[in-house]
Amino acid sequence: MFAAALQQISEDIKTLVHQKVALGLLPPDALRRLPKGEFRKIVPVLAVADPNDLSACWDLLGQVIARCRDAQAIVAEIRDYDDPAPVIRMGC
Repeated sequence: MFAAALQQISEDIKTLVHQKVALGLLPPDALRRLPKGEFRKIVPVLAVADPNDLSACWDLLGQVIARCRDAQAIVAEIRDYDDPAPVIRMGC
């Protein structure tokens, strides 16, 4: 789904990483993680910090995912900042 925009998305991600390094929000080593050319593949991820399980947004998100299956979006939850391994929310 993102193949047609791969070049622009690659440029935008690189710009964002450079800005975050310049602002001190990412370490300078983050620049070494960027490819010389464009990214080979783009995988969209929605990361939600401190999710509210009672929110109606999860039902709406489920509807969006059902209608946009080609995007193959991953939804990850960050619930514990001491151990920030994301929890993948399946079947939204």
